[in-house]
Amino acid sequence: LKPVNVDGTAEILRLAATRTLKAVHYISSIDVLLHTDVPRPFLEDMEIMPLDVPGTGYPRSKWVADHMVRISRNRGIPASIYRPGMIIGHSETGATQTEDFLLVQIAGLLEFGVMPEADFLFDALPVDFVARAITHISLKPEVLGRNFHVWNLRPLHVKEIHAWIRSFGYQFEMVPLETAIAHLITLDPSNPMYRMLSLMGDDDVGR
Repeated sequence: LKPVNVDGTAEILRLAATRTLKAVHYISSIDVLLHTDVPRPFLEDMEIMPLDVPGTGYPRSKWVADHMVRISRNRGIPASIYRPGMIIGHSETGATQTEDFLLVQIAGLLEFGVMPEADFLFDALPVDFVARAITHISLKPEVLGRNFHVWNLRPLHVKEIHAWIRSFGYQFEMVPLETAIAHLITLDPSNPMYRMLSLMGDDDVGR
């Protein structure tokens, strides 16, 4: 992910500093704060220390790019940082990307008629809401150079998600996490989850 998330950001910052100084609006991710020692709540004006680095590939690469933007801002480039949470499909049309890990996981497990027992809150935002929010903020010159966290303050329990899935006619039973993993081990290449098995650890199922 370094070529896209890190090197690509470096090129944008280089362009912003060439000849006429240009503003940068960088879309980071709330993942740069998750699974770190940064205390909650995640305040938009707090400083992120160099040691507060996430442990895995995607959030780590986003953290490095986020950090580069913060350094460039301290050196005079007017840069705003937007950190959205999980983004899902359009609120009106339902259009969504088909490679989303969570959606592919659900589709894969539905083939076996099971869902892992879990107790967590689902705090995703529709893509059109995120797009409107970032566009609205970015067009306000007076807030240029600040951080903005775009995420859902009214999350849903995963049980409500399961109820929605059942409302579309899907039938499944809730099973222990270990049982769901045992099903995944038997996947064949036709299952949507097959190509993502190498990305999964035991603690990723059901999140």
